[in-house]
Amino acid sequence: MATLIEQSKKIFDKYRPIFEQLEDYDKTHKLRKLRYKKRIDLTIDSQTWNAFKAHCKQHHLKMSNVVEEVIKKRLKR
Repeated sequence: MATLIEQSKKIFDKYRPIFEQLEDYDKTHKLRKLRYKKRIDLTIDSQTWNAFKAHCKQHHLKMSNVVEEVIKKRLKR
């Protein structure tokens, strides 16, 4: 069975970004985001754009979320 110290190290390694954020909060009393979104510009066919925009509106989807999902799926391949 793992000792308390070994378990603590595993937990710290697993959640390192959260512990670092809490450490920053102790110093600055401000929470920072763990993830930031990046604004980008794309050039796509106008018919494709119009169809995509209509699809998202019809299904009550945020276009940026749909694009992000597709990119993540492609990266997993």
